[in-house]
Amino acid sequence: MKTVLASLIILLSILKLESQTQSIKGTITDLQSRQPISFANIQVTTETQTSGAVSDQEGYFEIEGLEPGRYTLMVSYVGYQDLTLSDIILHAHSSTELHIELVESAFNLEQITVKPELNKKAAKNELAAVSSRLLSVEEANRYAGGFDDPARLAASFAGVSSSIQTNGISIRGNAPKYLQWKMEGIEIPNPNHFADLSVTGGGGLTALSSQVMDNADFLTGAMPAVYDNALSGVFDLGMRRGRTDTKEYHLQIGLIGIDLASEGPLSSQKNSSYIVNYRYSTLGLVQSLLPAEAGTINYQDLSFKFTFPSVKKGTIEFWGLGLYDISQQVPKDDPLQRKYIQDFQKQNVSQYMGSTGIKYLLYFDNKLKQVLRTQVAFTTANTDLSTAELNQDPILFDKNKIINGQSNEHILIELNTKTSEKHSNYTGVRVRLMQYNIGLNDADEQGNLVEIVSENGTSELFNFYSNSIFRVNPKINIIGGFNLRYFHLNKEFLTEPRVSLSVNPNEKMSLGVGYGLHSRLEPLSYYFIKNNNGTLINRNLSLSKAHHLIANIRWSPAEHYLLKVEPYYQFLFDIPVTEDHRLSFINLENDWFLKDQLLNSGQGRNLGLDLTCERYLHKNIYAMFTFSIFDTKFRYDKNSPWFNTRYNSNFGGNLLLGKEFNIGRQHRRSLGVNYRIAYQGGSPYTPVLEETSLEQQEIIFDNAHPFTSRFPAAWVHHFTVNYVVNRPKITHQWSLKILNLGGYREFESFRINFISNQIEEYREALVIPNLSYKVSF
Repeated sequence: MKTVLASLIILLSILKLESQTQSIKGTITDLQSRQPISFANIQVTTETQTSGAVSDQEGYFEIEGLEPGRYTLMVSYVGYQDLTLSDIILHAHSSTELHIELVESAFNLEQITVKPELNKKAAKNELAAVSSRLLSVEEANRYAGGFDDPARLAASFAGVSSSIQTNGISIRGNAPKYLQWKMEGIEIPNPNHFADLSVTGGGGLTALSSQVMDNADFLTGAMPAVYDNALSGVFDLGMRRGRTDTKEYHLQIGLIGIDLASEGPLSSQKNSSYIVNYRYSTLGLVQSLLPAEAGTINYQDLSFKFTFPSVKKGTIEFWGLGLYDISQQVPKDDPLQRKYIQDFQKQNVSQYMGSTGIKYLLYFDNKLKQVLRTQVAFTTANTDLSTAELNQDPILFDKNKIINGQSNEHILIELNTKTSEKHSNYTGVRVRLMQYNIGLNDADEQGNLVEIVSENGTSELFNFYSNSIFRVNPKINIIGGFNLRYFHLNKEFLTEPRVSLSVNPNEKMSLGVGYGLHSRLEPLSYYFIKNNNGTLINRNLSLSKAHHLIANIRWSPAEHYLLKVEPYYQFLFDIPVTEDHRLSFINLENDWFLKDQLLNSGQGRNLGLDLTCERYLHKNIYAMFTFSIFDTKFRYDKNSPWFNTRYNSNFGGNLLLGKEFNIGRQHRRSLGVNYRIAYQGGSPYTPVLEETSLEQQEIIFDNAHPFTSRFPAAWVHHFTVNYVVNRPKITHQWSLKILNLGGYREFESFRINFISNQIEEYREALVIPNLSYKVSF
């Protein structure tokens, strides 16, 4: 009896232990060939626990018996560079699965002193040596102001600013439209909900769910030759693979909507997997906090990825991202409340965006460790907007109508070759088949709709690139390449050289310098503007271009600390401007109904310095301070004077602080408190001609003196608190995330108050709280 009782007690203890611990597992492969690495050493550590394992012949490893919490993982193998991964979160409801890639060392290990923490925030792309940063999905969840949105997280980085309302990302004084969004190697349309309505390149929240997104690269200048069609920077995104061992589900319910996610194996024998996420929101519970003219808002998005490895020595991936938005605004019923032009208007907006692709990675088992990446993708975006306005009768008449539909078929073929331990090359071809259906109509003074753009057709964009990295010695890398581009619509051919140099004088410091010539298409609608005779007057408009020159200094004075300084200079040219020098596209936010002939005589210059001081999350505390000082100017041609750009706020800074508290004897619960304060210099603006505006009953700017006035600087606060409870087989998380905690009233526009007959500086205090509950099992 005693023996049976003792056995029962032991069995219960084992079951209890198994239910309260989990494992970290995954695969170790070669970055270049994607072949598994056997007998690699893997070690995971916390402040109180250290465990390890060795990968098997398939590169697989598993470390069991781990308590829930944050871990640091270190991987080492002879002939490869050591790798350190931090902030790996292990929950009680399931194991954590990783897919780790190691970089082969070009030199003997005795020649190298490894300091993995120095490059803890380095980009995933080894060609991005300067002006780049890893954007962690975990940080988007944790940082105040991130709001589970990578775009809003990027605004906390040095050299980056963003509006609370529009979510447009301005990099180093450039317009948001000059940023390129990439998904799985393919350029995608702006992934923001309600994209490009008020600011081209902006929107509301992105459709990028942190449930499916992988860590991303965020590049802010002098991009390597593998990137094209970007003038200010690149958001290089990807989706992570789903779990291959067991299915996992996530449900989140909050004030702004619901979020459903699932991932797991498709076939346990072939290691195929899926991951899918769906979000739906009406914003009904926070409607009272939105701008008065926001009206009814509904949006939803879907993202997914299916992975099928080991298909004839390769991997097939099928991915997709889509969104659908609806909003409606109605005029105010009471005539006494119709102060602004928006109060007289009825507006209906319907938008969708979709991107999907099939990617095949073929690994060649040869000395060159070649990988052939082939991808076919399809992207589409459409905006259908109509506005009607009450006249004096009052009867609604059509004010404008917009149909902006664009679809693209993408073909990508890239060959990665490692000719030796000291040289790797990435050479590829991109073909983009463009289809468009654009109709823009605006009412004239008599209230009749006038056709500005009506175009339905096709065009092509071709790219060929080659980019190499030369490992000269253990301390010096040279990266060089070129990008050839041809745009069939305007018959323009471009050659864009790119080069960078990185030097590691010691284990704590790295230095770099980079140069690149870059170009970007302007929105297609501007190429199809017609004059009164119906002739296309901007069909031969050239691409906007810029020279980037950047230096980079990274210093790690101690473990878990980083200081980074980046001075930069950018010269923009061939920028479209109107003939009457009323508008430069450097300052373009959005003007759907522009009727002017455009000239490529505009220029711009951006000069600045970005500073980042960071303490990585260690002992449950993290902090980051960023500061930028810059000057951005433009002119209409080489003979005109220089003026401030719209985005020349001169300086900006952020301070992020966070603390995690482990609660309970076994740390099954945790409380994370996060705060961010942003200080942004005042934005320039063009003065309003008040008398003329009141006479014509519309805002008229003094375009002879562009951006000569300036708004005051602003303080903006964000706050996030997360409470996590780990239970066997299930994890609960309660979160409160508040954007613009202090209620800063952000400038929106100048408006005429028709009741008082005065011009007002219209501002909105957009405060978005999201109280949510998430369960994972």
